Amino acid sequence: MNKQEIKGDLNLEISLTKNKKYKTEVFLGQGYFVIGTLGLTKEKCEVLVEANEEINWDAFNGYYVPASWPYKDQMPYGDWPRYLYYYGNDEGFIKWSKKRKVESFWWNPYEDKIVDFTNSQIEELSIQVENRKVVISLGANTKYLKLHGNLENIKINKCNKMTNIFFYPEYGNNIKKYKLPIFDSLKEADRIIISVPVACPPFDCESLLQFSNLKDLTLEGNMTNLIALEKLEKIEEMRIRNTPNLTGFPPLNTWKNLKKFYACGIERIIGLRLRKEAKELKKTSRFNFIGIHDLKSTIWFETKYGIPFEFWEEDSKKIATKAYKKLYDEIRKIEKEKNIKISLMNYIQRLYDLDKISDNQKKDVYSSIVKIIEGLEIKVDFEKINQWLKETNFF
Repeated sequence: MNKQEIKGDLNLEISLTKNKKYKTEVFLGQGYFVIGTLGLTKEKCEVLVEANEEINWDAFNGYYVPASWPYKDQMPYGDWPRYLYYYGNDEGFIKWSKKRKVESFWWNPYEDKIVDFTNSQIEELSIQVENRKVVISLGANTKYLKLHGNLENIKINKCNKMTNIFFYPEYGNNIKKYKLPIFDSLKEADRIIISVPVACPPFDCESLLQFSNLKDLTLEGNMTNLIALEKLEKIEEMRIRNTPNLTGFPPLNTWKNLKKFYACGIERIIGLRLRKEAKELKKTSRFNFIGIHDLKSTIWFETKYGIPFEFWEEDSKKIATKAYKKLYDEIRKIEKEKNIKISLMNYIQRLYDLDKISDNQKKDVYSSIVKIIEGLEIKVDFEKINQWLKETNFF
């Protein structure tokens, strides 16, 4: 087996399949490699392999990152690439990883799979699942588990105690809130990261109560039912990022073992409350760190993540966003239905100033109206809303 240090810009020729060598360019500092399936993978890849081809994972043996090159004799199978991304159905990488340590492997299969990683030496394993079902068994060598996509289609059949679990659920806007599926095999986890988009139905924090031993929790994105977190009594560290609504978030002194708390990009009202609580808690010796930064107004989140004008031309985008902010501020204070109509008419009138507004842009305007109306305490029938909008001759 030839050994090679991967440094600088170079051209590689890799025998990834039995009958073909693949040429690819590696750039300075590139520690990743992406393999896709021809005809199925839309993402950018270094190599595309035929769907029915068995991959020769041993082709990566003998490649080293510069830092490991002096110690190559201690790792005979190499360590480059550090990060492998694979879109495909070949399971041979699991057997390969039993002899070759892999720092990070990201897998998106296109078929239903039942796979066993018990003896794998993949330190960080990421699984992306969409419409297919995947059942996996995990061993002690996997220190980080990252689950992406349609999490209902992932089952953990067997697992040693998993320390670090990352959940990245993907779901549509046709639900009121998202609940994490039950993962019995992961219930002993003590560190979990939940990451969802800001502009999507919120993640239901009550579904985290299945992890009663949780000590370290990170929440990113839109959240709801935060009051449930008070039942996670063993929490020692907590981080909250880019969260537009913290209604019901418990007082910081709820968690008697809490030592570190960090919040950034959170809504202002609860954020100010947490700052006051943090000021008092800093006086106690048990806290190692408390940081609460970058408090945002609700309209900031709406403007940054919720307004569908992102792809408009800059001048038109500014006009539409300014009109939206004004509508948002007005309509939240309205107590009578007739005044809602007036505000909507004024909103549309402001947008008449735009030149040559397209049909797609009109759809964006309508989406912005639906978003605001759905958030009102006053419930207005959408048939009535549509009738008002019809009167404007805008749509």
